[in-house]
Amino acid sequence: MASWMKKLVENVVLGLFVVIVLSLATTGCDKEKPPRAEITVVDSTGKAIDKARVVLYCVQRPEETRECVIVDTQLTDDVGKANFEFKNPAVLKVDVWKADVVEKETGVWPDIVITYVGDTLCTEGFITLETNEIIEQRMVVTTCNADSK
Repeated sequence: MASWMKKLVENVVLGLFVVIVLSLATTGCDKEKPPRAEITVVDSTGKAIDKARVVLYCVQRPEETRECVIVDTQLTDDVGKANFEFKNPAVLKVDVWKADVVEKETGVWPDIVITYVGDTLCTEGFITLETNEIIEQRMVVTTCNADSK
């Protein structure tokens, strides 16, 4: 009976050793996830703005010797979201722009006049990206000045 008990203890110890090794192997090698940004574009009432142009880019600082070359542009989807992923943490400028106009034809052929009715919507800000994080930023667009974009 003692040999049976000895084998049982050896099997339990071996099983625990295997469990510990497997858990270390799966959790000990976690890679850092690249920084991600989820930009949501809405109007002043909270309504999602689709097909808005969202640009994330770095701003060159005067004291920095390396050239700043980070830039990514996307259009928002039906729920006003644009998703970005970068290799390194960074502080980036966010520019959002949407031409919210409707084309209207007036007159009779051959004197048809096409007019555009509506506004251009825009906003800007900054976002700080961190490793292993998804940064969510809500951007509220308002009417732009005619000469701003």
